[in-house]
Amino acid sequence: MTCGIRIGLDVGSASAKLAAIVDLEQSKRFAVAAPASAKFHVANIAASSNGGAAIVVSDCRPVVGNPLQSALDLLEEFRSYLSDSDICEIRVTGSGGRRVAENLGASYENELKAIARGVSFVYPRVRTIFEMGGESSKYLLLDHSNGNGSSPAHLEEHSPTGILDYSTSGECRNGTRTSREWHMLMASVSRRSVLAR
Repeated sequence: MTCGIRIGLDVGSASAKLAAIVDLEQSKRFAVAAPASAKFHVANIAASSNGGAAIVVSDCRPVVGNPLQSALDLLEEFRSYLSDSDICEIRVTGSGGRRVAENLGASYENELKAIARGVSFVYPRVRTIFEMGGESSKYLLLDHSNGNGSSPAHLEEHSPTGILDYSTSGECRNGTRTSREWHMLMASVSRRSVLAR
């Protein structure tokens, strides 16, 4: 029996999001079952770049101080569109991911490895990644050669991540999404208070 749906949850300090690898038939069922107002969509990615699979992604959801509940809500909504019996794996990453993984009985995945594997699955030729999170930013340099100079179509589940170099900046959250969102919120509040006068 082949694995059906593989779910990845990224539970960070500011938001949670879900990505699921489904086969093309499941993606059609999902598209029919999910209303247009759903906060999930089938990503527009060429099936040939990822082994014929489709990827369903959620919108970012704020964690509002409760990453576990945010992750549970995401999973519950996703499960309402497809059968639980089709789910064969859940992996969790992000700064809030370890606790969520423990509560779900799921595997925890290091953020850098998760980013490398996800990008390599969808975009096998990408070598440089910059990621801006809620509390840190990350840089990764990837190598997709498998020792003989050829590049695989996508990384297999247990293959090396191909990370040649990486750097993270977590000393200060300025410049990250959380800081930008806070400044935008403050600007909006200030603007509203000025307009109200």
